[in-house]
Amino acid sequence: MFLRNTWYVAALESELGAEPLARTICGEALVLFRTASGHPVAMRDRCAHRGAPLSRGRVVGETIQCGYHGLRYDVSGRCVHVPGQAAVPPQARVATLPLVAKWAWLWLWLGDAAPDESLIPDFSYLAKPGWDALGERLAVRCDYRLMIDNLLDLSHLSFLHERTIGNAAVAESATVKTERLGPDGLRVSRWMFDVAPPPTYVKAGGLTGNIDRWQIIDFTPPGYVSIDLGGMAVGAGAREGKRDGALLRRSLNALTPETEKTSHYFWADAQAFAPKDRALTELLFHQVHATFLEDIAMVEAQQARRDQDPGFQPVDINADAGGLEARRILERLAAAGRNVPRAAAE
Repeated sequence: MFLRNTWYVAALESELGAEPLARTICGEALVLFRTASGHPVAMRDRCAHRGAPLSRGRVVGETIQCGYHGLRYDVSGRCVHVPGQAAVPPQARVATLPLVAKWAWLWLWLGDAAPDESLIPDFSYLAKPGWDALGERLAVRCDYRLMIDNLLDLSHLSFLHERTIGNAAVAESATVKTERLGPDGLRVSRWMFDVAPPPTYVKAGGLTGNIDRWQIIDFTPPGYVSIDLGGMAVGAGAREGKRDGALLRRSLNALTPETEKTSHYFWADAQAFAPKDRALTELLFHQVHATFLEDIAMVEAQQARRDQDPGFQPVDINADAGGLEARRILERLAAAGRNVPRAAAE
C-alpha cells in the first residue's frame, strides 16, 4: 500500500554526483541527477525513443543524454536534441517529478496533486545550529511498514540491542503513552526513571550512575519517525523540560517504499550534548548503525517468514499500540483516496 500525493525522501544530497542515479520508489523506476549548474532533477527512467533507461546515460550540461541513441532531455523532461536531425518530435518527452533539496536530503513529490512544501516534515535537526548530525541510506528487504512498527515499539531494544542502546529497563520499566498529533500524526512517549544507562550512553556521555531516560517518538505519514531521546541525572528535571547537561539526541528516520517488499531507509542521528565534538557524533553514528543492522536482519527475517505463510495472523500485545495506530492512519488515508497528510495541529 503506497500513498501517492505525498513527499518521500528519494536520496541523500551526497548521493547525486556526476553520474545519473537509478532509484525505484513505490514501484516506479526513476532517474535522479544533478545538472552542471547543480540543479537536482527526478525523471521517469525511460527514454521516449525506445524505452532505454536514462540512468544508463550521462549528464551533459543542463540535460541528461540517453546512453543508447543520444537523445537529450532538459530539466522539464522535454527532448531538446536528437542526433542527426534538426527536428525534434514534439511528443518526445519524459515525465518529471518535483524534487526539493532540504536539510541535506532530497524530497520527492509522488503524485498528481500540486506539491506543497509545507507538508515536508520538520527534519531540521539534520542541520540545526547547536546540533551535529550524521546519517546514511540503508537498503532493506521488507515492507516499509515493518520498519515503522520497529521504530514505534522500542521495547525490542532490551533484547535485540542490549550491547549498544538497550537494556532491560527499556522493556520492563518504561511508562508508555500513545496519543494522536493532529488529524494524521502520532506520538508514543516512553519514560524510564532511575534506571541503568545503556552501553552507548556510558561510552558517549560518561553516564555511569542511574539516569532518567526518555524516548518521545513522533510518526508522520507516510513513513517519517522523529525521536527525541536522551538521558540525564536522576531527578534533575528531565520530564519537566530541564535538559541542561543531558545527553540530547534526535533519531531522524524516513522510510521510503521501493517495492511492496523492499524499502529505502534514510536515517540520521543528531546530538546536542557536545555539538562541536565530531568524534562523539561519529561514535553515536557507528553505535546506532550497528543497532540498525540488527534491526534490518530481524525485519528481513520477519518478512521472509510472512512470505512463507501469507495467512499468518499476528497476535497483538500492549507494546504494539503505536504501530497498530500508524497502520490505521495509513489505511484511512489510502481508503479515502486523499493520500495527502495534513499538517499536524499547532
